[in-house]
Amino acid sequence: MNNYRIIFIPRARSDLLDINTYITYALLEPDISRNFIQGLKKSILQLSFFPYMFPLVHDKILHSTSVRRMPYKNYSLFRIVYPLKIGL
Repeated sequence: MNNYRIIFIPRARSDLLDINTYITYALLEPDISRNFIQGLKKSILQLSFFPYMFPLVHDKILHSTSVRRMPYKNYSLFRIVYPLKIGL
C-alpha cells in the first residue's frame, strides 16, 4: 500500500495555530486545545493511508477542481489528492 504525503499550505498552518491559540488563551482551556489538536492530527494522518476517504465537495466550482472536505468536530478541512508518481 502506498502512503500519501500530507502537505499543509501556509494558510492551513496559520488557521490551526489560531484555533489552538483561541482555545488555549481566549477560552482558557489548554487541555481541550491539546486534545483537539491531537485528535485532528490523528484524523489527518489517516488521510496518508486513505486519501479518498471523504467525498468531493458538492459545489460546482470546487467539485471540478477535485477538492475534498473532511469534517472534524465543528471544522472542515478542504484538500486535494494528487496522484503518486512512481518512477523506476
